[in-house]
Amino acid sequence: MRPRSAAAIALCLVPLALLGCKAAPRTLAQTRQQEVRASEHWSKRGGASLASSGRRLVLAEASVEFVTSKFETGDTRQAAFIPPHPVFLAANAAGVGRRDVEFDGAAFEHIAGRIGGALERDLLSRGWRLVPNARVEIAESRARFKTLAPGEAREVKELNFAAADTGRVRTMRVLPASADARVITGPSGARETRARRAMLEELGADALVRVIIRVGVYQGHASFEEGSRILLTTAAGEAELSARRSLLSDRDVLTDKATNGRYTVSESAYLDAVEATAPIFIGMALDALE
Repeated sequence: MRPRSAAAIALCLVPLALLGCKAAPRTLAQTRQQEVRASEHWSKRGGASLASSGRRLVLAEASVEFVTSKFETGDTRQAAFIPPHPVFLAANAAGVGRRDVEFDGAAFEHIAGRIGGALERDLLSRGWRLVPNARVEIAESRARFKTLAPGEAREVKELNFAAADTGRVRTMRVLPASADARVITGPSGARETRARRAMLEELGADALVRVIIRVGVYQGHASFEEGSRILLTTAAGEAELSARRSLLSDRDVLTDKATNGRYTVSESAYLDAVEATAPIFIGMALDALE
């Protein structure tokens, strides 16, 4: 048996038998039919909330992580964990299960902007008044964060043995949700918490959020993915929200089916999927924060 075939069988069978699988992502239609609760898609840690409306909110970051390459196990359900065993490392190196997602250059900005618009509309509909981004940019506390230049993208390469329900991320392209906004790259931990609190206090706001939405393609559908997260700071404390399930568009968003592990995205189809799916995914997140 050829090594590539043996590795493929190992990837498909061993994780399913020994390591367990993630639950398959739901489509938008399935989510509506099953009346899925926000807590089934998002998990919250920390006591802060967005329960109060009609107040001032700082949107310190709104970024979109585009999954541009990943590994899938070839089933509707993904293995939760792949051990760092030579067989699996060799399979990765050989490209077994690899899926590359191609967006053209303009699509990244258009899709990120559409997602950012959905986020802002939802916040406004809940009665929040957003501190203008121009005011955020000139705040002294902005210097506490490490950021890219306004509108600049970041390329991320990862080595993951744990998987989301849409596969194991290999590479991502991270963009701000508007041309005048920034992607935050640091600091982390307690220093990042102090930076958020300093900005909240300097701008006299009632809440501050950092929103990172991860998107990609799964089995031909646009995917709003596990791995998305929201960091919240209020006078009462902190909270972190993490997506625990992905949400898929109802319709296919590819120009054609995957060829040799490569997906080519139709920008217009993806934008239509964003219009339908982003408000539900983001709305569940904000419901969970309330």
